[in-house]
Amino acid sequence: MLDELSRLSKMDSGFLTSIDREIDRIQLQMEDEMPARLKAYAQYVQDCVPRLGKKSARQMGRFLSIRRTMILHKLPPVIDEWFYELVKSGIEERHAYYNKEFLNICQTHWNHVRPRVKEQWDCDIGDFPAAKLQTDLEVYKERLGRSIYMPLKDFGIKPCLSKLFLDQEDVMRTEIKLMLLLVILGALLGCFGEHAAGFACVGAALAVWVGGNLGLAWMQFRLSRQIVAAAAEMHIAVECGLRTPLYEAMISGLSDYRKLYADIRGQVAGGVEYLQPLLNARYDLFYKLTVQKHRFRI
Repeated sequence: MLDELSRLSKMDSGFLTSIDREIDRIQLQMEDEMPARLKAYAQYVQDCVPRLGKKSARQMGRFLSIRRTMILHKLPPVIDEWFYELVKSGIEERHAYYNKEFLNICQTHWNHVRPRVKEQWDCDIGDFPAAKLQTDLEVYKERLGRSIYMPLKDFGIKPCLSKLFLDQEDVMRTEIKLMLLLVILGALLGCFGEHAAGFACVGAALAVWVGGNLGLAWMQFRLSRQIVAAAAEMHIAVECGLRTPLYEAMISGLSDYRKLYADIRGQVAGGVEYLQPLLNARYDLFYKLTVQKHRFRI
């Protein structure tokens, strides 16, 4: 019995080592899946870029107006914040899905290991602490959101938005001033009896307004095209930027999962310390009996 307990305590059976190898296989499996996950993140961000262009175009409005001109310079930061929240929420949803998948893998492995531990050591290692691992993985949500948003700034989408809006704001202000001037001039000419000239000035103001709306439509089209062009290779930066935080999240989760077996290793170490004096006494006794047996034979 002491020999058997000693063998188990010294892990001659390789049981705990086999658990480590199984966790290593889980890590290799997740590393193999990481390129596909990175590609999914990058594709999601790339799909959001046209939506940014459409949102920007809608914020610019359809018709030239004084109110639209007054708020035009405030739109780039608003749209930038909107796009960040859109991307961030989407990334968090996908990361939560992958976290759940990771927890399911660990849970399945844990449930498979528990009966083997009980059979090998005649002890129960408890329930799988999903809450603790989930808390550790949640830490990476904000980091992933920030990491994935950095390429957007690197590709110059925000400066592109600001420049286009500010350029359009100057043009719209000039057009509105010209329209007001033509309307005032037409009214003055009408007051002095020059009705034909007055109507011509009002018609010219209307033409400027129509031309300004057409220019606004062209600006919206140009804005969408430039945003998409600026982000054409964004998926490369997203994949490169997210590789490290995703890998660290996976390694951190697996590291915490490995620690769950620390109690078993502690029991093994404690068993060795407990059995060692008994084994030493056994060996001493065996040695004494052997010596006595040899004397009797003599």
